[in-house]
Amino acid sequence: MEDKRRSGPRSVICLPISVKTSNDEVPRPVHLRDMSAHGIAVFADFADLDPMSQIEVIVSVPYEISLTEEIQVRLGGQVIRVDNDSQDRRSIAASLFPIAALGHA
Repeated sequence: MEDKRRSGPRSVICLPISVKTSNDEVPRPVHLRDMSAHGIAVFADFADLDPMSQIEVIVSVPYEISLTEEIQVRLGGQVIRVDNDSQDRRSIAASLFPIAALGHA
């Protein structure tokens, strides 16, 4: 059965991802579950995130993909869903929108 919550196909990829909430001064690393052109799913220990929370997502694109030096892509996001996977880890799904052009790490 098709999952109606997703607007497009998700891809499992391995990239360094950090998330910054409105309560954070610096981004915190998270574990990327999957990503699409318009959304992201991560595993994290954020206790302060609820649906509709605004986040900033920083994707570090390594040399092997950028073919230059490592660059960081900053994206804005809005939390869509938060599921408790365990006592210390939550699954967070968010829609994404661009907020900054590519910048060098």
